[in-house]
Amino acid sequence: MTRLSCHRFRSHEVRLWLGVIAYNLGNLWRRLVLPLRVGHWSLTSLQQRLVKTGGRLIKHARYSWLLLAESHLTRRLFGSMVWRIAALPLPTGMGVAAGKQSTRREEGDGKVYDKSPEITGLSLFVAEAGTTDHLPGGGRVPQDGNHEGHGSDGGRRVYNECCPGVHGGNPDYPQAQPLPLDGDQPTALPYAPRHEVMNGDTKPVLVIGGGISGMTAALEAAELGYAVVLVEKEPFLGGRVLRTHRYFPKMCPPTCGFEINVRRIRQNPRITVHTMATVERIVGNPGNFMARIMLRPRYVTGKKFLDDSLIDQLTSERPNDFNLAMDKTKALYQPHDTAYPPVPVLDRETLSQGDEAVISRLFPAGAIDLNMREEEIEVEVGAIIVATGWRPYDATKLDNLGFGKFRNVITNVMMERLAAREGPTGGELNRPSDGKKAEKVAFVQCAGSRDENHLPYCSAVCCMASLKQVRYLREKNPDSRATVFYIDVRTVGRLEKFYYSMLEDEKVAFVRGKVAKITEEPVSGNLIVEVEDTVSACKLHAAFDMVVLATGVVPNTADVKIPFPLKYDAHGFIDGTTEIPGIYAAGCAKRPCDVARCTKDATGAALKAIQCLKRGE
Repeated sequence: MTRLSCHRFRSHEVRLWLGVIAYNLGNLWRRLVLPLRVGHWSLTSLQQRLVKTGGRLIKHARYSWLLLAESHLTRRLFGSMVWRIAALPLPTGMGVAAGKQSTRREEGDGKVYDKSPEITGLSLFVAEAGTTDHLPGGGRVPQDGNHEGHGSDGGRRVYNECCPGVHGGNPDYPQAQPLPLDGDQPTALPYAPRHEVMNGDTKPVLVIGGGISGMTAALEAAELGYAVVLVEKEPFLGGRVLRTHRYFPKMCPPTCGFEINVRRIRQNPRITVHTMATVERIVGNPGNFMARIMLRPRYVTGKKFLDDSLIDQLTSERPNDFNLAMDKTKALYQPHDTAYPPVPVLDRETLSQGDEAVISRLFPAGAIDLNMREEEIEVEVGAIIVATGWRPYDATKLDNLGFGKFRNVITNVMMERLAAREGPTGGELNRPSDGKKAEKVAFVQCAGSRDENHLPYCSAVCCMASLKQVRYLREKNPDSRATVFYIDVRTVGRLEKFYYSMLEDEKVAFVRGKVAKITEEPVSGNLIVEVEDTVSACKLHAAFDMVVLATGVVPNTADVKIPFPLKYDAHGFIDGTTEIPGIYAAGCAKRPCDVARCTKDATGAALKAIQCLKRGE
């Protein structure tokens, strides 16, 4: 048990898995043995006891079947597959008690299906494993590359502390109330989102921004029965969060929460998604806004499947935006592996005439439309949520730190892409100048933040992001050494434990002092960091293979304002104290904040938007 105990093999997981085995063994017995009419009455009694005992164990564990994905043992055995399977729709009102039947109505076709409880448990993994794209009510991506959800079943939440993207405080979440312990009574699991329309005449909610805040706000409003129009300027949803390698503090990949949110969006008929779109004009008043949306052409119709072998025939290349231009893609490209909508994009400006001929000659007819044009649409909405996100501070303005002059000086967002398996180096932390493995790395905190000449405020996430990246380095290269140059290490609450874990690493050093200058050794390409240690009062000149700058958070509204007379503070954040009724900001549009705070913010913004709609009814 030593190996399992280090993965938190907890007692309630033992009860859960024993319950799963007993419950399914009892149902298998009833299906295979009892119909043969062999044995004695005691066989029937044993079967009933197995099912009943399994049900009790499961209920004592206080886990629904969807929460199997939370089990450390499940993750150990099945890996990331359980996250995909756990997000599959389950029958509404499905019982877990033995010997009882529950029913559900499949909305839209008028049929009633009888479901016996044995479809729960491990049979979920068997029956649903290969059907993620062929479920009743499954979603689809329209031919124009934008998305309009279809289906009757609205996806399910899988709550996990390490995936804030799926935490929204839904009152339907079953963990909030313990399951009853009486194994003789059927229990309807209360995790089915409500999809009834509150008011058929209610105008939709417009959500500007398809990052973690925008997706959360859209889902919270839609799962309470309100129509939502979600607008994102990029070709895909997910925003900055998807460009990170892992979340802190649990160090799990962002895709585990993103995939669940995408399934919820696909299966919710109330959410309309427009990617490669911007809001150009907003007029009106609370409960009665008119928004003009500009849709940029994708040039890919989505009517035909495009095999990678066809895309490889093209020679035109462009900088890879997802990897921050550290590598290149073809002019026709898929933004990233889990991009949604899963439709490629064509960069018309970089496409050569030769590649145009290749497309017309080899590609399926109707797959590419080089004559697509920009399109304008107008939508009438009742409330607006601004979740436009952030961008990193321009490190080229920090002349003394050498970014843009020395190739081995990179930013923290670039470090995330270097560490990612889908990144430009395949997850290897190599120096950009020569591809050499980085053995000695400096992390420079507050690069532009808390500086009156640049960003006078704290960017809130940089300290934890750098500590997380130190762990990347130490995990990928056990012989590496890291030095963190800081003003103050700001890790609050439970994040303090993460900080202490790094303090215990003998190969991680912390130096209190603001870096004054970075220079380069011409021959080796190593970087010389000059800093005064304010604890020892000594001036240091240390050489490093690579330097990572923790650049600050700048709101996107500092560059592009919302086309409506909102108030902003001196730094470009939307002033939350002077909100106009009907328009609400969320996430980093209001202030620098981490993913967990963004999701809470988005849930609050969705509630305010719904209140605005209710007042207008």
